[in-house]
Amino acid sequence: MDIVEKQLTNSTVSWARDPRMEMLGAWTKKDVLSGLHRWSAAVLTRGLGISSQEVEILLMEVKNDINSNWLHAYIPM
Repeated sequence: MDIVEKQLTNSTVSWARDPRMEMLGAWTKKDVLSGLHRWSAAVLTRGLGISSQEVEILLMEVKNDINSNWLHAYIPM
């Protein structure tokens, strides 16, 4: 049996021109935005000692960046 590894990419937001990649990017954006606080809060407050208020401000800025569509990035899969 031959095994072939295939590298795929997924856009992080819905800016892609390909309709399929645009749809996948929209789903990824929704997933990232819905889990951002849960993924970040404990690490930033307990791990780095940042206050809850500072975390909220930082995450608001991150959400604004993600929603702006200026960030053209891919996630390797």
